[in-house]
Amino acid sequence: MRTALLAAAGFACLALGSASGANATPAGLTLLPNLEAQPLAQSVDYRGRYVNHCVRWRHECRERWGLGTWRFRRCMSIHGCW
Repeated sequence: MRTALLAAAGFACLALGSASGANATPAGLTLLPNLEAQPLAQSVDYRGRYVNHCVRWRHECRERWGLGTWRFRRCMSIHGCW
């Protein structure tokens, strides 16, 4: 029942889209931004933030648990630095 209802709604949307498409003008397409001039992905550099983040946690975990212990490694992995 639910699938039939979704299919009927989809066909209704297609019918409305094709009926209004006969009167559409190419000038209506100029409202879209120029996507060719904009890059699809932006490069973001997180390295500086996370290196400082991990350096601070390395010092904190070393002071709490000692360097090289299993608790030190667990502390570093909890904070995403191992």
